[in-house]
Amino acid sequence: MSEGNGEERYLTLAEVKEILEEENETRGGLTHEQGFALQHAREIARIPGKRARSLVDELVKIEGVSEETAVTLVDIKAEHPDDVRAVFYRERFEITPETIQQILETMEKYL
Repeated sequence: MSEGNGEERYLTLAEVKEILEEENETRGGLTHEQGFALQHAREIARIPGKRARSLVDELVKIEGVSEETAVTLVDIKAEHPDDVRAVFYRERFEITPETIQQILETMEKYL
């Protein structure tokens, strides 16, 4: 998503939910597609947007974790080593058991 300064970043579903809820109140409604997106975000997002962003910020400090990967980990609420491996599988990045443990410990602090 593009920020006001022209910079783009990945958003968690929790952040999307908050943005769409604010837009819904401000404009008095959403488009059909935005309504579906909001419904999906409400069903999936379990933590506040600011907390989700803090978790993403912590995860990207771990070697090999990009912002995109961190957002995916937060959105799926990775709680098991297999969850983490599944996300990194598409990255074609060999993740160590130590890194998996570090990711899971970080996730546990926030979820």
